[in-house]
Amino acid sequence: MKSFLQYRKTALLVCAVLCSFFVVHLVGAYIYSGGKYVGLPGGGVSVGVVSDSNPNPLNPLLYGSGKIDDTLYNLLFRSLIRYNPATEIYEGDLAYCDIKNISEITCKLTDDAIWSDGTKVTTEDVVATFEAFKEHATTSAMRTVFSNAKVKSGDDNTIVITSSSKNYNIIEALSYPIVRSDVIDQIKNNRLKKESYITSGPFIFEDETDDSEYNYHNIVLAKNPNYQKTVWLNNIRLKIFPDLATLQRGISVVEIVIPPLSQENLNLSSSFKKIDVRNYEFYGNFLNTDRMDPNLRAILVNYLSARFKENGPEVANQIPTQSIFLSGASVTGKTELPMSLQDFMNDKGYKKKGSLLNDAYAIKTTLTSGAKIPKMQYFRNGNGYAILYSDDPAGEISLNGVVPNTTTSVTINGYTLQEYSAGSTTFVYKISTALGTIKDGKNTYNLELTQKDGSVFKETLTIYHTTDKEKMEEYKKSVDEELLAELNSAEKIAERETAKQEKIAKIQALEDNLYYNSDYEPFSLKLTFVSDREASLTYADFTISALRQLGIVVESDPIDTKGLDAMIKSGEKNYDMIIVGVRSPNTIADLGTAFFSSESGNPNFSNITSKNFVDNFKELKNTADKNAADELKQKIIDFMNEQNFYLPISQPVHKIYMHMDVKGMHMPNIIPNTGALAYVFDTLSKREEYQKNTEGKNISGFFSWFAETLSPQKN
Repeated sequence: MKSFLQYRKTALLVCAVLCSFFVVHLVGAYIYSGGKYVGLPGGGVSVGVVSDSNPNPLNPLLYGSGKIDDTLYNLLFRSLIRYNPATEIYEGDLAYCDIKNISEITCKLTDDAIWSDGTKVTTEDVVATFEAFKEHATTSAMRTVFSNAKVKSGDDNTIVITSSSKNYNIIEALSYPIVRSDVIDQIKNNRLKKESYITSGPFIFEDETDDSEYNYHNIVLAKNPNYQKTVWLNNIRLKIFPDLATLQRGISVVEIVIPPLSQENLNLSSSFKKIDVRNYEFYGNFLNTDRMDPNLRAILVNYLSARFKENGPEVANQIPTQSIFLSGASVTGKTELPMSLQDFMNDKGYKKKGSLLNDAYAIKTTLTSGAKIPKMQYFRNGNGYAILYSDDPAGEISLNGVVPNTTTSVTINGYTLQEYSAGSTTFVYKISTALGTIKDGKNTYNLELTQKDGSVFKETLTIYHTTDKEKMEEYKKSVDEELLAELNSAEKIAERETAKQEKIAKIQALEDNLYYNSDYEPFSLKLTFVSDREASLTYADFTISALRQLGIVVESDPIDTKGLDAMIKSGEKNYDMIIVGVRSPNTIADLGTAFFSSESGNPNFSNITSKNFVDNFKELKNTADKNAADELKQKIIDFMNEQNFYLPISQPVHKIYMHMDVKGMHMPNIIPNTGALAYVFDTLSKREEYQKNTEGKNISGFFSWFAETLSPQKN
């Protein structure tokens, strides 16, 4: 039988082996930590798209359509600068450009600005490209930009671009493909052959064919051997199908699918993974500053922002958002409201049912004060009141009035006024103590107006006359008591009680939560929304329900897309709020200038008119410094939170489908447009390997990594 010592040695040996294995495993995990998968050269990818027309790979002057054509041209060509959606600023591509002053932009070509035949991109190529786009840019707005730009070659590979008018779209012009000068005429005349086609992007044009089996047009791009940046793929095959059904039938010949925006939810095999893509596109609520009080806007933006964040509705292919930027503060309205909703409503004369009932129950049917002297129809002395007071010692008063033009005579206390002419519309009758027509105490003046038809209109004016102040006060007190006694007759009290009960009954029929004015009409706002868009319709329903809970009735005003286009064209904004989707084809700055600017041609759904606000968006477009861009974004958000005219709700999510065999899809949070997909495709690969990160790996680093791995934050 073995001794205990022998068992202990065996146990220690086993523990030592296990500990050694554990340590080796930990060291291995440490060494491999922080690494990443990187692509390997070789292979190609087929991209399936749907288009009603085939792009022309030999004519980059057609750039700017916003379709898949732009993706093709961005794969073939580079531009002076290109927009980086990750930082939301423009960065250098073929050149480093100083874009702070859009009236005069200086660009210097980079060392890696090389054509596919190995020659350098020249300033003459830039000049010639700008000249070509003056005539051939696909939109009139961009043709105007290019026409107003003067491009000159400077020293040391520099280009100076000056503009006769300040147009921020000149920045967009810098992102257009630069075309080699000696092929531009061939492109214009449609004589360019693929053999002489020189490009500068990650790929070159190789061939295009039509496939009869699956009915697609095939454009083949090959890797540019003189492209200075990393590209893993040897080729990209762009396959254009006439419709989605045809694409799905030919799904076996594609590895990436870009479906139409309206048909993005595809039922593909598990070998395809779904990738979310977002553009500069938002659904939001624009509050009309011309129709809505700023205090109410502050209350509503603050309230609705919280409601959408807490339990906003889920809509397919929508991501909730509270900002229009990737980073930075949210648009949630003022943190400190100027007043409560109840105070606002009270100021506007609106109350809830409970408050109205309290007011109604408090109505007294037996009056203790408040008796008012009635007004006369014909006498005009003393603002026309039926009882007047006179303390003039002589009692001199000119009684005057206005009568119908059918009056033939005017009589006061039986005396017919001799100076009155038939048909006159005014009369005067002088009284005084000297004439004996007024005395101390109560005086009555009975007016009779005889009409052409023989009828007589009558009215009585009472004047209390005395120079004794105490007596005058007694007269006034007596008049008040008489009037109050008349008001408190049994008949009058019964009338008031009946009116009170009718008022209470009307109030009882009201909804508890709503605000009503004195006519029991609810406070309401008009909400316009696009009814043929699921997101707009769903968000409108939620907003209507949320505001009703707040005590506000919302009048629903649905319109379809055609109706929206007509409304924008007319410039009429007959709404308090409008929920609509907006989209920028290029940058976040373009979104701001298009939808928040009062400049001609812009929808400006909120009717905001701040020049500084719009200028911040414009300056953001031509800012190449991230810190400066962040400051501008904060100014924009601060203004939006101060003025409360827009509430972002969600961001649409589009879909791309990629086969599991394709590697290296690094999709940024935002893709400005379809053309920007080219900047994703040039990172793809068919093979990849894990690359260890050995930088800074040492003994102390191991223990720090081990401690961090075991920390509660990690678990």
